Amino acid sequence: MVADTDVFLDFLEGEGAHKRVAALLRAGRLATTAVTVFELWRGLESDADRDAARRALRGVRVYAVTEAAAKRAAEVHQNLKATPIGERDTLIAGVCLAIGRPLLTANVRHFKRVPGLEVVQGR
Repeated sequence: MVADTDVFLDFLEGEGAHKRVAALLRAGRLATTAVTVFELWRGLESDADRDAARRALRGVRVYAVTEAAAKRAAEVHQNLKATPIGERDTLIAGVCLAIGRPLLTANVRHFKRVPGLEVVQGR
């Protein structure tokens, strides 16, 4: 399962899908993308926040934006050109499509528009 940024933010704040994320972490079944790591890290303002993020990401597989993922993201962009979902979310969707993994997100309505992407409710 690949977690979207909103899921990790909820987890760090102890809200939303906190228990589900904790269970996936314990089972070693939670992954994320390099895009989510960027989104998380850019908003951290204190050493305590960075420490919490490091702990939350410990043991989480981070998928890179590979050439295959970039190509899938470009396809997503083309399919949603009239009503885009944003470049970072397009990249996250592209990674999930390239690796064939579902996306755990609180923003189901947003990502459900991506053809072929399996989306799991994160809240």
